[in-house]
Order: sequence, then C-alpha cells, then structure tokens
Amino acid sequence: FREFRLKIADDKAFSGRRYYIHGMRTWLYHAQIYYATEAGKVERGDDVILKLQWHASDAREGDIHKKANSMSVPHIPQLVFAGDIEMEEHPGGWEVLVMHNAGASIKDHAIWSNFHNACVIVDAFAGFSHTLLAASAGDGSGFILHRDVSASNLLMHGKDHEPRVIDWGYGLVASAQNLNRTTGLPAIVGTAPYMSLRVLYGQFKRSVVDDLESLFLVLSYCLCKHYGKPDKDWYRRMWSGTLSTSNLLMERKDWLESLATYIAKMNLNSCPRELSELAVDMYMALFGSKEYSASDIINSEADPR
Repeated sequence: FREFRLKIADDKAFSGRRYYIHGMRTWLYHAQIYYATEAGKVERGDDVILKLQWHASDAREGDIHKKANSMSVPHIPQLVFAGDIEMEEHPGGWEVLVMHNAGASIKDHAIWSNFHNACVIVDAFAGFSHTLLAASAGDGSGFILHRDVSASNLLMHGKDHEPRVIDWGYGLVASAQNLNRTTGLPAIVGTAPYMSLRVLYGQFKRSVVDDLESLFLVLSYCLCKHYGKPDKDWYRRMWSGTLSTSNLLMERKDWLESLATYIAKMNLNSCPRELSELAVDMYMALFGSKEYSASDIINSEADPR
C-alpha cells in the first residue's frame, strides 16, 4: 500500500444521491492523486473519483467493489482505496472510496449529439450488459447483483468511450450454491425511475433480469431525452422520481403493455436506426414473450423470464 494524497478539482460534488434510497447520502468529486515516493518527493498519479458516503446499514460498498474486481468482472473502475472514517460533527457510518476515473454519465455524454456514434453507444450497452451478466455468473466464491442500475451509474470513459459501471453500494453478494442466481431483501431499493416492474410491485426476490430491465429503462430514458418528443407531463412523471412506486408501476405497465405503446410514448422520430433497433430488441427480450404477460412477471414469486 502506498501513501497518497488527493487534490479535489472542485469543492462542489459533480454527482451524488440525496433521495430514492432511504438511509444513504453520497457525494462524488473529481480529484487528482499524488503518491509519496521513497525519496520523500511527490509523484503525480492518475485522475480519480473520490466518493464520500454515509449510510445507515452495515454494508460497505468497498467490499462489494473489491469482490467484483477480484472476480475480474469487466468494465468496473479499479479501486484504489476503500475504508471507513470518523467525522465528529456527523457520527455514523462514513465510508470513503477512491477509484480510477470512470468518465461521464451516459445520460449527459456528448456522444449522443453525433448520429455517427450510434454504433459506439450500442457497444457501450453491450458492455454494460456484459458487466451485469458476468457479476451475476460470479465464480466459485459467489455472485453479485447490482440492484441500482441507473443513468448516473453507467459511464463512458476516454477516447474509446469504454463502458463503466459504478455505485455497487446496494449490490448483494450471494453464495455460489444458489444455482438459480436469485437473492434479495424485503425492501425496495434502487433508483425509482429505473426499478424493474417486480421491484416496484414489492417482490423482494431479485435476479440479473431486474438489473437488465433497469438497463433497458436507462436506454429508453436516454432515447427520450436526446431523440424523442414525448408528452412533457408523461416524461416528467416517468423520469423525475416524484411519483409513488404504486403510481409509477401503473404508468410503467401502461407504457410497456405492447411494443406499439412503448414506441409511441417516446415518439422517436429522429432516433438513429441502430439505437431504435437496440431498444426494440431489448423490449422483445424482456417483455415480448407470448408465454407470459406483464402481470405474470409482476405477480409470480419467481420471475418467469
């Protein structure tokens, strides 16, 4: 372990969380890392992200992030440091993480402004899917479900727009003996606009399908934001996070009732063909089966997908 110091680029957090998940507050900062050398000098290191986090539970994001790194799950920033700190004026469960810079959020990335980047975005979502599937497959020691896939937690980094998945604080590590790869707690956690139908309904058993449904919703949100002309009131209700989970569930069921209603609500007249086809493919994979309906997905104790 090398001693290091951090220089925060801006004292204003560029991202964080104040709502959606009760009992957690987070602040993220861009920073520069500096290492102390054996000669007593200071060596400049990489750009990093500093995450300061308070949470009421005993779970530690650093432990889950380390586990994912040890499993060689792709597209996760390498963790530089993770540990607890004490703050006298605000006692409680304070955790600090320092990770390699992971880039910009997919929802705001400038890549959407150029139609020629459509295939790059498709590749990024393939990478996000790979991460979630690899984590859920795990290894002999266990597997991980993310449980909080959102537009803020999916990033693109560098000139090659490499996908990155961050914020594993509400992930669950489960035993490899669980062959069906399902786990959960009797609580609704996640970012409301991207929660799967089953989570909104209150089903506590989670699988990678819930994470993939959240990924599909992130794509849908980005398409609405950058290429769509949806009804403004509908857009606000779906994506602002202000609706109760029960009302959001009813809105979501109506929207995803059929492929036709899914496309019509977003009104994607200017969307690149590659991205609209990706959205249709993901919709069909998640909701297109003739063997079960959205009601079957919601009400079944085990997800039929």
